[in-house]
Amino acid sequence: VEERRSLEREGLATLFRVHPVIPYLDSLALMRRSDLLLTVDARLTQSAESVFLPSKLVDYLGSGTPVLAVTPRRGATARVVAESGGIVCDIEDDEAIEGALERIVDQGPPPPPAPAALAPYEHLEVARQLLDVAAGLRR
Repeated sequence: VEERRSLEREGLATLFRVHPVIPYLDSLALMRRSDLLLTVDARLTQSAESVFLPSKLVDYLGSGTPVLAVTPRRGATARVVAESGGIVCDIEDDEAIEGALERIVDQGPPPPPAPAALAPYEHLEVARQLLDVAAGLRR
């Protein structure tokens, strides 16, 4: 409710949909039907690089829907979203965020991520990398 009021106050209510909590499988279907998905990370306070990777980002990538990340410029979220063809805006840069939103409204969202860009994050590839790390620990 608070989010909806804020969007209305800013004149953005027609551009965003705010959904209540829904079951997980329903959320995956909704992600696939969306034009763009948004993830917002916490601001950095004492670190030069964000160590956080929101778990929803993994689901976002699996949906094949473009992602807009408002996140510290240095960190896992920014790297993964940029590598998969999404839009990254530094959480500290209000003008960049505003500019990205204006471009999306005027030109539409970016294209869906290319399969080759998502390949490094597929579960079998991640499992292979984990096995490689584990094998290296035994040496």
